[in-house]
Amino acid sequence: MFKSWLKFFIKIRVVHSVRRFFLFLFSVPVNKNNWEDRFLIINLQALGDLVLFTGVLKNYKITFPNKKIYLAIKKGVGFESFLKPSFVDEIIAVDYKKFSINPIYGFSAISKLRRIGFRKVVNQDFSAAEISGKIIATSLGAEDVIGSDGLELEFKFPFDIQQEKNLKFFGRNILPLYTKIIRSKNIKSAPKENRFPSAISYYAKIFESIAPQSKDYSPTLPIPNNSTDIIRKFNLANQKYAVLNINASVAYKRWPVERFMEIARLLLNRNIAPVLIGTNKEYPSADNFVSKVTGSINLAGQTSLEELVIIIANSEVVLSNDTSTVHFAVALKKPSLCITGGGQFGIQHNYGYSDINLWVYTMTSCYVDNFRCGKRVPPGEPSPCINAVSVDIVKKKIITLLDYINNLEKEKKNCPAEPFRIVF
Repeated sequence: MFKSWLKFFIKIRVVHSVRRFFLFLFSVPVNKNNWEDRFLIINLQALGDLVLFTGVLKNYKITFPNKKIYLAIKKGVGFESFLKPSFVDEIIAVDYKKFSINPIYGFSAISKLRRIGFRKVVNQDFSAAEISGKIIATSLGAEDVIGSDGLELEFKFPFDIQQEKNLKFFGRNILPLYTKIIRSKNIKSAPKENRFPSAISYYAKIFESIAPQSKDYSPTLPIPNNSTDIIRKFNLANQKYAVLNINASVAYKRWPVERFMEIARLLLNRNIAPVLIGTNKEYPSADNFVSKVTGSINLAGQTSLEELVIIIANSEVVLSNDTSTVHFAVALKKPSLCITGGGQFGIQHNYGYSDINLWVYTMTSCYVDNFRCGKRVPPGEPSPCINAVSVDIVKKKIITLLDYINNLEKEKKNCPAEPFRIVF
């Protein structure tokens, strides 16, 4: 608790205050020369969230063909080549960590954007807990600053002291600076179950505050041209394979690895090689996996982002307990199965192409608690909602999905056969 409070104190009470002092003392004039011809979109979320966001982002260029569109994203996500020029005209990479702890860097980043000059700034991150992007949005001297008031879930169940204090800071110091506020409570909830609207619905509502409603919010990604060379490079040519991500951002979101091994053996029995992906840090766990499941392949930490996209695009199926990988599968129209918990259930789940994108979950008492159940389990253990997903359920789902794909192939039908849906 003290560590969480200390992070807030340093990032907001100290760094933000010093940064504001620099901005006051060495104020950089806003460039208003033709500033109506360009505008800035800010989304400092993680890689998977950006993939999901492409469904809305693509509509900016369609709707505003005569505007120069800038997009601010986190530095280091490696996504720039996919976004420019397909989705935006310019990318502004923000070093998220340095912005939080180095007031000189923050001052320099904001000053750079003020020199470009934007009449309109749109913060597309619908979470109120992410502060840095909102500080940037409200520090540029824009005439219009548009953003969301945040998720009610976050205010009701803050994850820790830092998030609780960030939310209070947002409400008192940032929200009043918006010229247009998108009220999240006005976004319709998903039907039937105890879940939240899709992230796409939040993104779309912010976009629609300045543009007409689009008929197509399906995420999409361009596939690099050198696909054949990449598949050969990793010895995946002329064989069927499945992409497995056995990792997650935090331990309590990980489905037990022994259960993944059972699914991998099922795939091998159907002559589909399990290909494990991940970061450099996740190489050892993937290496341990392949040592116990003969025939599986470890590519963790060995692919660039472009290579990963090609590998997913040429796979039979994607299996993961991390939604980021599945966002790629949906954007590439590839079959997928995601094992998921319910911390923010619905926001990044149950969307895509209903015939090929499956979401496996077991609703427990900790659903929609903003992942706080993960703090109540021993280190390294899955949360109750993740642990409740049995291997038998996943086996039945993956067999059904593989049989369905085979039937589409035999009948020479398109895959997917169903249209994109924001929510199932």
